[in-house]
Amino acid sequence: MKHIKLFKTEAEYETGVTALPCVSYVESTNEVHFDEKHAVDRVYNAPLMNMCVAKGWAKESENYLTYEEAAVVSVINIQDLITYNVESAWEFKHFTGVTTISYDGLTGEQSTKLKYLYIPDNYASTPFNIRPIVNNVAVLLFPNIIKMHHSGVGQYPSYQPDYHPTRGESDEYNNSILYIPAGITRVGDAAYLAFFKTIIAMCNPVIFGDEIPQNVAKMTLYVKDEDVEAWQALIPWSKNPSSVRPLSEYTGDTDY
Repeated sequence: MKHIKLFKTEAEYETGVTALPCVSYVESTNEVHFDEKHAVDRVYNAPLMNMCVAKGWAKESENYLTYEEAAVVSVINIQDLITYNVESAWEFKHFTGVTTISYDGLTGEQSTKLKYLYIPDNYASTPFNIRPIVNNVAVLLFPNIIKMHHSGVGQYPSYQPDYHPTRGESDEYNNSILYIPAGITRVGDAAYLAFFKTIIAMCNPVIFGDEIPQNVAKMTLYVKDEDVEAWQALIPWSKNPSSVRPLSEYTGDTDY
């Protein structure tokens, strides 16, 4: 019950602060709200809000970005996530109009802050890489990322982070998750899989490249129940078929 908050009027609710998750009741209208009020809110994510203000996206207020404002953003620059020390870009799920993810200005500087990254499902431009090529040198941009939602259109890229043993021993790694929506038609080298403990793949069974991650036995791939055997027959899961589980058995984080 601690997450239920009472507001006397709708105006009070619109200007009030609610700690998520929260259910809000507006007494004057007898309405119950279960939703987040804004696409990005300074109260919950000040670094990302600073970025939204600097980019000129937040026109209504410097304290929040509306859903309508988020939906018209068409370009996301990865360097901005580094510049503004963004730890979570999970709110990008509301940026449904993104057509370009730009690497302009990248110098190879790492973003050790970023842990949560959501690429909108409709994004279908050049495949997004956690590890892009900068000046012909592969750069691991987000070494601490623990949760990622990939775009649901096109191909999953080949250039991905390499496995580091120290990451595999961390508590954060044990809670890491990668979500691959339906619509992905090809997956590149499987090395990037080692960056995540849990992978949820809603796409049709596809080969995950020829490279076998050294910790594949520690990962779990959840897929549609009817596709379990098909996935188990493919690389790299054929080396450890017990790593492939039906999605109906998944009991972890559902915000993916």
